[in-house]
Amino acid sequence: MSDILKLTNNIKHSPLANKLRALRVAKGYSIAEAAQGSKVYASDILNYEQDRETPKIRHLKRLAKFYGVPLKEFFRYD
Repeated sequence: MSDILKLTNNIKHSPLANKLRALRVAKGYSIAEAAQGSKVYASDILNYEQDRETPKIRHLKRLAKFYGVPLKEFFRYD
C-alpha cells in the first residue's frame, strides 16, 4: 500500500461523509457512475465524501434515489 493511501485511510471524516462513501461502495459504484446516475457532479460527490463540503439537500435526495435508499439512511449511524 502506498504511503499516500495509508495517510488517506487514517483521515477522520464526519459520519455523513463516511456514510456517503460506504453506500456508494456497497452499491458497487465508482464516483463517475454515481455522478452520472444521480445527476450530481463527480467533484461534488468527492468533496462530500472527503468532508470538504457540506452536501446540499437536493444532492442527498438525488443520491438517495439513485442508491435506492430512503433519505434518512444517510443520517443513520449504527
